Amino acid sequence: MKPIYWIIGGIAAFIIYRKYKMANSLTYKINGFNISGDITAPVLVISLQIDNPTTVSADIQSINADFLVNNSIVGIVNSNEKQTIAANTSTIINIPISVNLTQAITDVIAIIKNKSANINVKGSLTVDFIPIPFDIQYNI
Repeated sequence: MKPIYWIIGGIAAFIIYRKYKMANSLTYKINGFNISGDITAPVLVISLQIDNPTTVSADIQSINADFLVNNSIVGIVNSNEKQTIAANTSTIINIPISVNLTQAITDVIAIIKNKSANINVKGSLTVDFIPIPFDIQYNI
């Protein structure tokens, strides 16, 4: 084999390793909620802070997740909006969630009654073509 192929292969392996390491170093935190859409098709928008503590930037290709309240699926996230997370920064992204109105009303009543709730966003984030599972808990 020619030495140039070994060099190209080594560089490619190094880049893939750095992206994989960076992707597994990202941390997530819910910053807030907002509601848009209309009464027949509400959309809950979660503001998510993603911290990238590495020297490598990241491109998010997609987010797919379930939005759960007290372990019941209230909505689904299916976003293919491409976003970039620069190296050594925190980035806020807004994630639209298609809401199941019936389940949401049931859960709001339960939250009012119990005065607490466990909110969970569970799914995967594709960063630089590497799928990363996540499970974010938020208690109110």
